[in-house]
Amino acid sequence: MRAGDLDRLVILRRASAVQDSAGQEVQTWSDLAEVWARVLTPTRQAREIADAGEARAALQRRTFQIRWSPTAATLTARDRISYGGVEHDILGVAEIGRREGLTIETMARGD
Repeated sequence: MRAGDLDRLVILRRASAVQDSAGQEVQTWSDLAEVWARVLTPTRQAREIADAGEARAALQRRTFQIRWSPTAATLTARDRISYGGVEHDILGVAEIGRREGLTIETMARGD
């Protein structure tokens, strides 16, 4: 993995549950790490889908490639990547080589 290809700063995020002032459990997102990534966007990156009748949402699929690290290796589909002010839900994570890097498939929803 060439360092020059990793030209975008992204934030790896994980959900956690905390109690609010009323004692209710709420989900918050905390940052795991800021890492440099290569961002790949498919040619047909955005498509509209019908969502609950008339409402429409644009989905954007992106692939991120990052260097392997012990923290990044723990990513699952319950985590997120924040890039360009947009939250990307992780669909899958695959290792590149032997701890060389990770390929992370994501989907971002732009309402």
